[in-house]
Amino acid sequence: MEKIIKTNFINGCLYIHSYLLMAILHAGVITCSYRVETCYIKTRYNMKLFTGPSIFLLFLCAWMTLSSEVSSQPTRDSLYTTSKDSVSITTERLELFDYSRNRSIPVALYYPDTLTIKQPMVVFNHGYNENQGTPYLSYAYLNTFLARHGYFVVSIQHELPSDDPLPTTGNLREKRMPNWENGVQNILFVVPELKTRLPNLDDKRVNVIGHSNGGDISMLFATEYPRKTRKAISLDNRRMPIPAIDTLKIYSLRANDLPADEGVIPSVQKQIKHGMSIITLPNTKHIEMCDDTATEEQKKEIQEYVLKFLEEKVLAK
Repeated sequence: MEKIIKTNFINGCLYIHSYLLMAILHAGVITCSYRVETCYIKTRYNMKLFTGPSIFLLFLCAWMTLSSEVSSQPTRDSLYTTSKDSVSITTERLELFDYSRNRSIPVALYYPDTLTIKQPMVVFNHGYNENQGTPYLSYAYLNTFLARHGYFVVSIQHELPSDDPLPTTGNLREKRMPNWENGVQNILFVVPELKTRLPNLDDKRVNVIGHSNGGDISMLFATEYPRKTRKAISLDNRRMPIPAIDTLKIYSLRANDLPADEGVIPSVQKQIKHGMSIITLPNTKHIEMCDDTATEEQKKEIQEYVLKFLEEKVLAK
């Protein structure tokens, strides 16, 4: 917002300068020089004649121009045209620290500028990236979309460069469990920590979403803490079994290429009994679910499904 105001101020000054120039030339100015610099404007006028009425008309025109510029400036982060998608949102990065585990936890926040009472939370868990880079920032297309639809989204960086690499051989469900447990502990720390900073957040039951290994973390969290989970959504997790819990609604979007391990996807009978929604995306591969790899069509399809899942009303059992 500060940047927008500063830009409008400079634009207004440029308009004032233009009107001054015309008025001064009309009034018989001897010399006029100006210089525009990056962050400010310097103008020097040497004049013999500048009448009172001219000044009044000059500033009236400049004020009208500046007002028009300010009102037409697009709102911050309004990238789409629909009413929901044009909602102004805030994006923010924090580095939290869990002293009980001596662990840094970077997070990215996406939320509407105006928070409501009991603001619904989404905890997003990224896919594995070999403990490198910032994968928690790689799903902005989905997280900003959800923020514009009224959700407070926190995306957690689960792996650090100092962590052990994720096992790729052997019994992966067993060997990756410490990584998933670490992710669950991150969630258990981050949610109440954010609640202390933003009391309006609804931290009683959060929505958990995750892609790939982050989907495994989400499914483990839902399994271990169903009463802390409102809804759990997996974007093609392949190792951690999707839990069948009567009190919890589970959703999963499946890619069209890589199969899940045996026992990850519940039987059709269990899916029906527990009201699960497990849908295969026919045109999306496992790796095509983040910012850099998904097409605009794939992103839109994922956005629509996830929003539908989150807003679906579930009858209490």
